[in-house]
Amino acid sequence: MKIKFYLGLFLSVFVLMSATCQDDPDDVTDKRDNIVGSWHANIDDGAVNEDYVVEISKDEADATKIKMTNFFNKGGVTVATITGYNLTVAEQSIEGYTVFADGTISESYQEITWNITIDGDVYTCSFVPGGITKNSDL
Repeated sequence: MKIKFYLGLFLSVFVLMSATCQDDPDDVTDKRDNIVGSWHANIDDGAVNEDYVVEISKDEADATKIKMTNFFNKGGVTVATITGYNLTVAEQSIEGYTVFADGTISESYQEITWNITIDGDVYTCSFVPGGITKNSDL
């Protein structure tokens, strides 16, 4: 009787633990997979906060790079190098603007914080996963 009780208890705990396990972002072979997709971006220029969507994809030609569409809400494609949790946008011309930036990915891959220089002006920007949803009552 006790064996059935302990076996049932063990199986219950095992099932519960299995159901609550999530994939560890560090288990992904290509770390870029952790940040590919839509991101809700917020850039603060000190006067106006802007919310917009950035799409991140892998650069298929270079395993150390990502591509970001609409990186600073001006359209265009921006290329960044990824090293561990750090991102670097080398100086490049995007939609007529001179841009470079440094970013840090949180260990949970749930936020990217940027310092972006656009035509000599410095901005702080944060990305969180997902797009922007509009309130239909507005």
